[in-house]
Amino acid sequence: MRIVDRKTFLQLPAGTLFSKFAPDYFEDLCIKGETWWHRDEDAAHDFLYQSINDAIRCNSSEDFSNQLDLAREFGQSIPLDLDCTSRDGLYDKEQLFAVWERADVEQLLVRLENALGDGYSERSR
Repeated sequence: MRIVDRKTFLQLPAGTLFSKFAPDYFEDLCIKGETWWHRDEDAAHDFLYQSINDAIRCNSSEDFSNQLDLAREFGQSIPLDLDCTSRDGLYDKEQLFAVWERADVEQLLVRLENALGDGYSERSR
């Protein structure tokens, strides 16, 4: 993992795994989408991303809340949407990013595969 500034982050390709970083803590794990470049180089640029932490399939913010309530109150499963993106829109030139390198992602994949064997059986699918 490496820590990069916003200018460097915006140059990274879509598909990069990252978290926003502030000294001493990491925010949600996300996957970078495309960078929206502004034609004026001095202007702020934006980017798309997908948060892994709250990737809930829903039609609205009300639907999102309703699904969380049903899960909490009745134990219902929450369907995920791992193809939905959001726009950052904060334009914070001072923002730092913790960027996962290929070896980090490979290590995570191995750990996730192990979790399937550790905590999940065929019956729990």
